[in-house]
Amino acid sequence: MKNGKLKSFRERLMETEYFNGLPKVVQKIALQKNNLNHIEHGYNVAMNIGFDKWESQSGFSFRNKEIIRELIQNQ
Repeated sequence: MKNGKLKSFRERLMETEYFNGLPKVVQKIALQKNNLNHIEHGYNVAMNIGFDKWESQSGFSFRNKEIIRELIQNQ
């Protein structure tokens, strides 16, 4: 945390092990604004209805599902 502020969603995403294990090019793609908004929306929905139910009905890529899974586990 910087100066006692809460971490942004982007910072929390960048701290996940799965994200850090990705190649640099894929990390850059994952952090693009549209994809980051997509991941954040999926995270919010998964928190509301449960990850398993969300995963079975979402059309997210494997990479984004794994990032969301780890974000939920780290919460």
